[in-house]
Amino acid sequence: MSDIFDEHSEVSVKSPEQIKYLFTTKTCPNCKLVKGYLKNIDYMLIDAEENIELAQKYKIRQAPTLVVVDGDDVKKYANASNIKKYAEQSALAGV
Repeated sequence: MSDIFDEHSEVSVKSPEQIKYLFTTKTCPNCKLVKGYLKNIDYMLIDAEENIELAQKYKIRQAPTLVVVDGDDVKKYANASNIKKYAEQSALAGV
């Protein structure tokens, strides 16, 4: 997990792995909760209020929201219950 994001560093090289962004805010109580759900999953922690351009790019409307980018395929999981389901399914799949 990385707490650092440079909004000016867009990488154009295709990554063989998924990139996961967890969009949070400082005042979001459920954001702390979902970090526990994702403890065995690599992701980048993004403060949606500080990284407005990235939040707009993925049309983030609420926190927490997990965005999973796999090439051109982008999936969003908004709210704690959906992120928990994603984490449970990922654990079962061995991702």
